[in-house]
Amino acid sequence: MLTHPTAEYHGRQLFLVEGTLSELQMAATKTELLNKLASRLRHHGANADPSLAARHQALAEETCLFEFDDHHTHIFAAQLDGLTLYGMFDNANQLADGDVLRAVVARSGDLHYVHSVIRSADDLMLLPYGVYAGEQALVRSNRRAMWALIVGVWAVFEVALLVSMYAEGYAISATQFIAVSIMLLAMCAALGRLGHGSPYQIMPGGELAQAIFTVYGFPLPHDFNAHQGIALFPGRSSPFYETNAQVALARHRTRFRLGA
Repeated sequence: MLTHPTAEYHGRQLFLVEGTLSELQMAATKTELLNKLASRLRHHGANADPSLAARHQALAEETCLFEFDDHHTHIFAAQLDGLTLYGMFDNANQLADGDVLRAVVARSGDLHYVHSVIRSADDLMLLPYGVYAGEQALVRSNRRAMWALIVGVWAVFEVALLVSMYAEGYAISATQFIAVSIMLLAMCAALGRLGHGSPYQIMPGGELAQAIFTVYGFPLPHDFNAHQGIALFPGRSSPFYETNAQVALARHRTRFRLGA
């Protein structure tokens, strides 16, 4: 029997479930989702499945779901492999009953919270907002962004200095220009060195992403960056960009020279 790895995250065990999605309920907020479940309860009346009432009660008491003030996401509840799941992703509205999924979940009370899913049909991979890279991959990604910012700031200062000196009528010798450039570059390098310190490397998201990739069985999960697999999916009403798990995994294997 094939067993999948598990991972620990904030005291909870993350593990993999596979199956066909059913009884999917989707909403923009937790309140709306609860109202949908309550409406189903009222519609079925005395004939309602007892598990539906239990699901509504458990979801109402759940504290893992939260709403972003400035970021649109989708909250859902569903059944997968006999388990009641709930979660929230940017493009969760692209899921549908009948989808065959692999899901990384953690038990939360009487329910299971979904941390990530991969749809078998097209390898669509959904991850939490801001979670996309293992700890080492996140450090490298942040460093690249930091250095890009530093170089950009340095270039702006250089241009501003040249314009200012020219406007004041100062003659700029090659020696002066090189000296000032080196000084500015040294200041930027000092800022960059601070960015390589441990406080900068402790970024939220890396630990969770690494746990998710471990459960999926990806090699070198601490170095895995899901953004390598960003692809355009057709979508129900319009195309959207999201991670293609197979593309990301193939590029990850190529980068680190891993076998198939």
